[in-house]
Amino acid sequence: MMRHVLSSLLCLALLSLPLPPPVARGQAPCALPPGYLSDAQADFETFGAQLGEVDSASPAELATFLLTFSEARQRYEEQTEALPSCGLRLNVLLISLLSNLQEVVAFVLAIQLDPENADQYVERIDLLNTRLNRYTERIEAETLRLQREPAIAVRYLTVEAANVRSGPGAENPTLTVIEQGARIEVISLSVDGNDNPWYEFYYGEGLETGWVLAELTQVTPPQ
Repeated sequence: MMRHVLSSLLCLALLSLPLPPPVARGQAPCALPPGYLSDAQADFETFGAQLGEVDSASPAELATFLLTFSEARQRYEEQTEALPSCGLRLNVLLISLLSNLQEVVAFVLAIQLDPENADQYVERIDLLNTRLNRYTERIEAETLRLQREPAIAVRYLTVEAANVRSGPGAENPTLTVIEQGARIEVISLSVDGNDNPWYEFYYGEGLETGWVLAELTQVTPPQ
């Protein structure tokens, strides 16, 4: 039963947390402390190995896992003040993930100590697995966001709504629609066949790029 309950944990994408590639155009990325992402990768490789042993671990071993997760969580909490604002979201997500890992191991321990109530603990573990997967997806997205190309300018949409195109020109397919006041972090500029300028920017969760007509934007948020 425990192998089934914990199987999704062993597939956490965080175990292969990527390191940031070189940033384009010579601009500085989010200035995370040296080794921050690589240390996180090493941490979670260790945690993954420990989670693989949870189903056969003794109560004493589970208590050790809990201590490991608690110490790691404290370490990330202590790093918070040293991080730039652009890295705080990732750190909060890592702390939340560790908190959930602690809860999972605590419930596994509870099953061993109180097998008569195992069903209710399994239900909680299933809920935590769902939450863990969600945190993992967000951590992946945030890691990619920290790697992306820095903005060269910031603009705001002035009209009620505008189409985000796959290229600079109204003939290109619409990817999504943004609303008035949307913040547009420009990463490049191009013109269409009619010499109309278009801005390329990140939209949605900040992982995809699209284009918006420059004349629909301004430097300050609309009132």
